[in-house]
Order: sequence, then C-alpha cells, then structure tokens
Amino acid sequence: TFADALLKRSVNSPIGGVHSIENLRFTNNHNSGKGVMAHSCVGVKITNCQFAGTGISNSLASAIETYNSQAATVDTCTIIGWNVGVMAGNATMVLDCDITGCVNGIRHQNVGLTVLGGRYEVNTIGIKVGYDENDAGFQCGGVDIGGLSMELNQTAIQFGAVASATIRARRVAAA
Repeated sequence: TFADALLKRSVNSPIGGVHSIENLRFTNNHNSGKGVMAHSCVGVKITNCQFAGTGISNSLASAIETYNSQAATVDTCTIIGWNVGVMAGNATMVLDCDITGCVNGIRHQNVGLTVLGGRYEVNTIGIKVGYDENDAGFQCGGVDIGGLSMELNQTAIQFGAVASATIRARRVAAA
C-alpha cells in the first residue's frame, strides 16, 4: 500500500539508457499507487512481470507508464485490477499480455503503438487510443493492433485523436 510508484524513473530524468525489468511481481493497493513508471528511457523492456492493483479506481493509478519514453516493450505480463494497465507513449509494443479488470487496459498517446497477441478481458475499455495520461485527447498515429482476444469488455477499442490505425483481431466477443 504505497501512494507512489513501486519502481520509478522520473519524467525529469535525463533521457537515455536501456532498462530491463524481468520476472517480478508488483502489488500496490493504494488508491493513487502505481507499479512501474519507466519515463525518459530510450529502450525499456518489461518482461514476464505480474501487476496486481486489486481494483484501484483513482484515474492516476497505472500498472505501467511509458508515455515519456521511446522504444518501450511490455512482453508477456499479467496486469489485473488497475485504472490503466499500460499508459503507453512513443514506439511502444505490448506483446502477449493478459490485462484484466482495468478501467483502460491500454491507453496510448503519441506515435507508434503495436499490440500483438494477448487477452484483454473484463475491462471497461480494452484499448483506448488517442488519450494522454490525464485522459484528455492527444493526437497519435501509427497504431497496429492484431492477433489478440477481447472478451467481456464494455468497449473493446476506443479511438480518440487517431491519424492512422490497423486492426486485425483474433477474437472479439460481446459482454
């Protein structure tokens, strides 16, 4: 129960570096708590991690934030019960993740989001594109979504300020 991020690289950090986070479990039950803030990175990879938020409803609570980084990859992670599962930014790839019980499974701003494989279930919105960290409209493009399973989300994919997107879903099922 922590009011900030469990692992934090500040937005004010000097830009650079390659960062890798692997095989960890993050649990934060604080209403404004976060999991990992990976900001100001050029090359960050979060692999095979679990994020448990147990129903955090504060709009600022995110399991993973990469919106101030470039070339971020979130691979084979399990994210359960956050306001935002992945708050993604420039050139972010989300691969084979299981995101369940979030308000927004993924929220994306800026250019370059690739979502391949994985399960997005029982979220209010599975993937929300064209919205910033404060949920305000934010111009984006270069979105590629494919090969994933979406079930029991109130909305599967919501687009805001999006210039270009490609969607190739594996399975979309209604609630």
